Amino acid sequence: MSVTSQKAQEIFENHPTRFTKKEKAALRSTLRAELVKLGYADEAITEINASGTSLLVGDPHAEYMFTAHYDTPGRTGWMLHSSWLWGQIGANIFLIL
Repeated sequence: MSVTSQKAQEIFENHPTRFTKKEKAALRSTLRAELVKLGYADEAITEINASGTSLLVGDPHAEYMFTAHYDTPGRTGWMLHSSWLWGQIGANIFLIL
């Protein structure tokens, strides 16, 4: 496993769910710290609000942008709960059946 994928795995293990504003803010804080460690200036990392708060790294007026998106499973019942077994795996099995 590469250093980058190890770091990504560590971040996801430390932030397995991002339902609340506090959980989302903690993830953004961790991502900002990791980006600074990678050499990005703190001033180059901006929080923007559209439908939620996102991090923008670099010039917001650049000609091209690359984006990334993540979802966290909803809390709409026991089958879609955020636990590993009954969360994604359970929901997927249920949908397949």
